[in-house]
Amino acid sequence: MKQVPRLVAMPEMFDFLTAQLDRGAATPLFMQIADSLQKAITARDIPASQTLPSIRVLAAQLGVSAYTVSSAYAHLVAQGLLSARHGSGVQVAARSIRPEQIVRSASQTPTYDWPWLLGEKQRQGSGMLELSGSALPADWGEARLVSKALKTICSRSAALADAPAEPYGYAPLRTLVQQRLARLHVDCALDQIVITSGATAALSLIINTLVQPGQYVLLDEPTYFGLHVMLRIRGARVVAVSRLPTGPDFAALQSAVQTYRPVLYFTQTALHGPTGTSYSSGDVARLAGFARDHALQLVEGDYYVDLDENPRARISAFDQLASSIYVGACAKSITGPARIGYLACAHPLAREISALKLVSGLANFQFQERVATQALGDPECARNLRSIRQKLDQARGATLAALHQHGLSCFGPPTGGKYAWVRHPDFPDATQLAESAYAAGLVVAPGKVFSPGDRPVPWFRLNVALGTHPRWLEWMKHHAPKVATD
Repeated sequence: MKQVPRLVAMPEMFDFLTAQLDRGAATPLFMQIADSLQKAITARDIPASQTLPSIRVLAAQLGVSAYTVSSAYAHLVAQGLLSARHGSGVQVAARSIRPEQIVRSASQTPTYDWPWLLGEKQRQGSGMLELSGSALPADWGEARLVSKALKTICSRSAALADAPAEPYGYAPLRTLVQQRLARLHVDCALDQIVITSGATAALSLIINTLVQPGQYVLLDEPTYFGLHVMLRIRGARVVAVSRLPTGPDFAALQSAVQTYRPVLYFTQTALHGPTGTSYSSGDVARLAGFARDHALQLVEGDYYVDLDENPRARISAFDQLASSIYVGACAKSITGPARIGYLACAHPLAREISALKLVSGLANFQFQERVATQALGDPECARNLRSIRQKLDQARGATLAALHQHGLSCFGPPTGGKYAWVRHPDFPDATQLAESAYAAGLVVAPGKVFSPGDRPVPWFRLNVALGTHPRWLEWMKHHAPKVATD
């Protein structure tokens, strides 16, 4: 076995990790990084309490994305090998952990946590079918819009490739966002809008601006898969509020607010990520009134707004961003690799967040934002989104029929978007179902990935675009629920 050098100096660590990466392997890059660090830490080649490179420094040195390194670090934090503290960076855990205490190696069977879910793209080409992933079928793609936008922008000025972003984001793109918000009855000025490199970056900026270590924060149960991890890395105390098919559990919300006095409540009113459900207009109005009466600041995630056919009620329309914060994203099928997220809030907060965006390195290059603006402003954009929504509607109907036929049930009727929240009566813990499906070449994300707690969750996320795939239908056929007999 090749001896691992003692990795104390940063250059040695960079060289070691670079040598371990196999970009053509089926194993996701973040798992390869986590596995290499795990071996070095357990072998004491990286000593206890050693501070590791920052996420952005290591990402730049390895030639990978910041999210890849963040996922690797989060995986090792969950294993107890690393510790992350605000202001101190990421360090090797001080307590001694023997190799046999590690539950699983990063390169072995799935760990079913949020870094694993982020490895969807790296698993492509492995032959596994991503039933819970975010990708739509390849023949639904609208890559021509991105290609067309790239050609247009590149023909205008090659110098834009390295041009830094504007503090709030490219003004014409913010104008498009302003028009989107107006369709949701949210009126705001351009200087209330901040463009970010995806919705996750927007959430990160909000957390780092408004949440201090030790403060309580509320979020949906289930929730967006990376949110509870970002909050815990920040040092926040996370309190889950059960989500019902048409709104939050108001009794649980009332109790949590009175008990913990949270600084923020993260919720998703429309096309909820794991479940596909939306709040009723009555519950949106009730929640807006509750937040006003209890001085509770809401962060409204609207990550799939492009897939919402009807502009249903949003919390931000009730208070016009006086105290709420709206977080949106542009459909990846339209903007492609130019990932675009945005947030809208009161002007003083937008100013503070825009400054943090620049100093923390979370800004896009102006080139990205111009490509996205060109694609979103193309007359074909609305037609393409309409086509995708129609295909999803057809797929959703067929998926729900297939689930019912095979004895599986949904948490609530999905109101649109890509996902359904599904359970099989024979699997009280969806992790067991995921393991069974994995053996058949199917990748399923169990409910624990979307939960801040540790208890078993019977639900799993299903991408409705793949809900009638022959391999999934075959698995359901061979795992029909056991029918109780008298």
